[in-house]
Amino acid sequence: MERCGESVSTTAAKLGELFEVVPDEIVDYFEQSVLIADLRGHFDEEIHPLTIDESQTMTKEFRSFHPVVAALGGVILDDPNTSNHHIYLSMKPCDGTVLYLDHDGVTRIVFPTLSAFVEASQTAVATGDSIREVHPDSGIVVTDQCGLSRLIEDMYEKGFDRETNDVILALIPSMDLRDFTLLHRLAVDPDFYIAEAFADTIACRPRSDLKPLAELCTQHPHSQASRAGSRASAAIRAITKN
Repeated sequence: MERCGESVSTTAAKLGELFEVVPDEIVDYFEQSVLIADLRGHFDEEIHPLTIDESQTMTKEFRSFHPVVAALGGVILDDPNTSNHHIYLSMKPCDGTVLYLDHDGVTRIVFPTLSAFVEASQTAVATGDSIREVHPDSGIVVTDQCGLSRLIEDMYEKGFDRETNDVILALIPSMDLRDFTLLHRLAVDPDFYIAEAFADTIACRPRSDLKPLAELCTQHPHSQASRAGSRASAAIRAITKN
């Protein structure tokens, strides 16, 4: 394997076990050993980046059982002893972004680039704040929205099961909420978690043209989704008041 016309480093060779084509930026990240060492052990700020060997081991493990990490080509970046992890994503249309795998909350893309994750980690260490303080309420909207819609539709084509739905749930917060055909499908999905996630995304980024879909969510047979629809409707009313 070669990278940029040169023999690959040990880091690139190890990452080659996780990728068909290794992104240069993830090699560069793991080769910053001094940077990673300086950030390790800041558990109060929920920051503890992994070394390449630790990441390789944990990534292989997670890809064997976690649908989001497997489907999106994730690489585990940290392990701050919280059961939550930042994950570098390599699969289009999310390639290059960093997802927060939240064990008890909303899993979503929280940084547009790997460098943004590093900068946020350094800032959190400097200020003593948790890195979660700089996470957006909703997800980072990815650039390739057509590709995102296709990926979600592909997940639907695989059938109704918990694994594919987990991937859809992680992607909904990164939609720009303009593919109305797909949005209608999310609003009426029998899995109330999906309808709830869609409604909550509207609440984070309300627009007046989303009002009919928010109202549709309020009619969901499951109360958890219908309550989220009510929150979305209220958010839209708040921005449309004269």
